[in-house]
Amino acid sequence: MTREDVLAFLLEENRLKKPSNMNESLYEIMLDCWNPAPESRPNFENLEKKFRAFIEVRNEMYGYVEASST
Repeated sequence: MTREDVLAFLLEENRLKKPSNMNESLYEIMLDCWNPAPESRPNFENLEKKFRAFIEVRNEMYGYVEASST
């Protein structure tokens, strides 16, 4: 697959399918990052909030993930 093939794939608004073992919430974050309009993609601050929320939910569910405060 060439660079041009990849670009054509993306310009047709195709995206990689969600891996079978991937959480739906994480896949939605990935899709947000692949938004064709750069101004609609999440910035790093927004991504940090989304990932922290994701970790907090998993921590409440399973009790084994600890988010650092850095």
